[in-house]
Amino acid sequence: MESKLRIAQIVPSLLPKGPVNVSLDLTHLLREQGHFVELFFFDDLEGAVEVNATRIGWRSKIDWSRFNIVHSHGLRPDLYVRSNYKKMPASVTTIHNYAKTDLKHTYNSVVASSFTPVWRWARSKHNAKVVLSQDMMNYYNKTNKKDYVIIPNTRLIGVEPNSERNAEIENIRKDFKVIGSLSTVTSIKGLDQILDFISSTQDWIYVHVGGGELEPLIAKAKELGVEDRCFFLGHKENGFEYVHSFDVFAIPSISEGFPLSLIEAVQLQVPVVASDIAVFKEIFTEQEVSFFKLQDTPSLTIAVQDAFLNKDNFAKNAKVRFDSSYSPQVVIQKYIDCYQSVIHA
Repeated sequence: MESKLRIAQIVPSLLPKGPVNVSLDLTHLLREQGHFVELFFFDDLEGAVEVNATRIGWRSKIDWSRFNIVHSHGLRPDLYVRSNYKKMPASVTTIHNYAKTDLKHTYNSVVASSFTPVWRWARSKHNAKVVLSQDMMNYYNKTNKKDYVIIPNTRLIGVEPNSERNAEIENIRKDFKVIGSLSTVTSIKGLDQILDFISSTQDWIYVHVGGGELEPLIAKAKELGVEDRCFFLGHKENGFEYVHSFDVFAIPSISEGFPLSLIEAVQLQVPVVASDIAVFKEIFTEQEVSFFKLQDTPSLTIAVQDAFLNKDNFAKNAKVRFDSSYSPQVVIQKYIDCYQSVIHA
């Protein structure tokens, strides 16, 4: 019988965004299987309710002997583990992004060049490094892959429609078809491409759920004269509940670690249009997702039409892939196997 694990997860905060969502889902899944998991975080909870969560600082003294694995997510947690690894049991980190590429795009080359080696040093004493795809593994380590493990992200969501949110979208849509997206807006999400599509057609509207850098999108919608067919709803708790009402879900990212919103749309069996970046094409096939070329409006238009006309096939095929490769049951077992291999190495 497999022994139960005692796991310390270290996260930047317990705010419901980004990798933190992944770590919280992982915590709940592990606890459901009888493993003990305690969360450690740096930032205030800000109203979040979480059992066995402890705030730490750089000088915090923790009895790490209570655990047989430490799992960190993000730069600060990785640096904390690097600074305290001699006092800790075996450790694992999950790498959630393409660090240098994303930092360069979000900030500039100086920031990317400065922080990338620091983060590499922070991970240097971890016993295993989890990456989200083969493409990400190749990005971080082209030769020596013995310390790397590929484990995709997963999401725990309710799949029953929310009648109030369905009604909200129905009031917006009128006689139009709806292309929608769900994310915190940054330039790397490539959402401006959807506005170009809306400008090229007369029978679609665009609905975006999520906060972030909305002003440039709103300004471009006005510039293109399509502001009356673009609706930016801002941040919404459980934003995936709006996705039920989309005719097509779009994820036009320029770079992505692992697309949680795509995974949510697939679970809800909404057809997906995605940019043809390497990570998307690795995790789904052309029979499961409709792909388009980045910054190519005609290509995006064709992909949207294909997804809409063949929505049942796309939705069915993508859901089968999710169940076999990215479901919570599959992912949690991969993490348990990873922990056990590190502990017994």
